[in-house]
Amino acid sequence: MFRLAILLLMLALAAPAMCAEAKWPDGYTLYRGDPAAASPDGRYDVIVPSEAGYEKGERCKLVDKKAGTIVGTIEHGYYWQDPDTHPSHASLSAQWAKAGDGWLCLALFDGKWEPQDLALLSVGNGAYAETDLWDLIQKETTKAFNGKIPDHAYNDQIGFVLAETAVKLVDAGHVEVKATADSNPKEDGSRTRYTCPVTLTYDVAAKKLALTTGKLEVQKAEPAGQ
Repeated sequence: MFRLAILLLMLALAAPAMCAEAKWPDGYTLYRGDPAAASPDGRYDVIVPSEAGYEKGERCKLVDKKAGTIVGTIEHGYYWQDPDTHPSHASLSAQWAKAGDGWLCLALFDGKWEPQDLALLSVGNGAYAETDLWDLIQKETTKAFNGKIPDHAYNDQIGFVLAETAVKLVDAGHVEVKATADSNPKEDGSRTRYTCPVTLTYDVAAKKLALTTGKLEVQKAEPAGQ
């Protein structure tokens, strides 16, 4: 019994901070979506602001639950959760891959028609870095369809959205994104619709994005009065 008591005491003293939720900044809580955003080993997770904090410009943060510390702010983490009010209309998901002694995390902040943001996070050995993949993807696809899809085919600002987006952290070296460039995802028959499948592959080590496109389809607007 004495040895058992000593063992239990040692385990209690050695228990990591994950056993009890750390004290995060006011208004922040651990992400509670399904599936969870935590790393496979349970060490890293995402905390998100309340709606009020989001409106003030606060962003999601990557945390180390074992140490009870904030690893870094996800600068492109536009999301909030507030159980006492209505839920965010966006969604958050995270994919993880082991990278040496650390991890890569592909954080998707999805919206109605296309992602709001797609961030690639690198954490380990005391280092933290973020790559704004969504910005790279938007620039590359805009360049690819310049002159093919009218500038304002979708609305007054842009020509198309990347609908039906599927993202995959293939491994620690590659990210794959498949989507459909769509100028009319609402399928409004009164407007011409331009659609084209796209596949983008990001090489993590080379920091390069490659784009391939399928056939551009054009569906003419219905004649007025029909």
